[in-house]
Amino acid sequence: MPADDYLILLGHLLDDDLNEEQQQRLLSILEQHPEKFPDIMRHLELWELYSQSVCTERSAERFLASWETRVAAVADADQFIQDVERRLEATSVAEQARIQEIKQRAQRELEQFLAEHKPVAPARESRRRKEWHVGERIRKGLENFCNLLVMSLKVVRVLAVCLAVALAIPTTLRYIQAKRIVATLDDSVSAKWTTPPEQPQLRRGWLELQEGFAQLSFKGGAQAILQAPCKLRLESSEQLFLETGTLAVKLIESEQTFLVRTSHSTIKDLGTEFGVI
Repeated sequence: MPADDYLILLGHLLDDDLNEEQQQRLLSILEQHPEKFPDIMRHLELWELYSQSVCTERSAERFLASWETRVAAVADADQFIQDVERRLEATSVAEQARIQEIKQRAQRELEQFLAEHKPVAPARESRRRKEWHVGERIRKGLENFCNLLVMSLKVVRVLAVCLAVALAIPTTLRYIQAKRIVATLDDSVSAKWTTPPEQPQLRRGWLELQEGFAQLSFKGGAQAILQAPCKLRLESSEQLFLETGTLAVKLIESEQTFLVRTSHSTIKDLGTEFGVI
């Protein structure tokens, strides 16, 4: 710390004309050198006493008087300090009280000056900034977690829909096949059914002829004549299962095929006419 800089700032303080930049510089010096506080107090006291001895009542020419006082003090600083100290020793009780009042006023002025220009504690500011950063990280972490949770729920929903569709496809196909017309009841003679067909169009399922004869035409191009008693299951337009009874199958076109299954054998018609008993 340059001594000249400190003395210049001290002089401005005594003259009460410190600007903002000079105030900050003086505060910085006091923070780095706390031992300067007693020195400033001593100068304030001495300056007040000297000013009152030279000019007992402050007038409009305060700046000029203070400047002249400062020039006189700087011209012979050592002698000035010795004279003031001797004068202090010789003062009466009333003077001592007045000096004490001056000291208290100087103390108050210094405390007020420091309170008005005391900078914000960097540690507290740093702690606030650190707490803000921690809170911001927590907020962003929760936001990312919520976004991930929403995305996961969407994925689960899509997978559930896909699974439902995959499970429904076989059932739908079986339903469609069950409702598909595979043959037509062309004619019957003295026919008596266990469960009579509701309409000539026949779908997959069981037929049981108890009496008479019946003629079926399959979508695949085959014709079948049933003789009671006969029980069979229509499986497709090109296939049936004969459980009991007698039937005869005829293919209209030679390129077509028809399959008759029984509990003991499987017969495939390749454009011929055959009977099964």
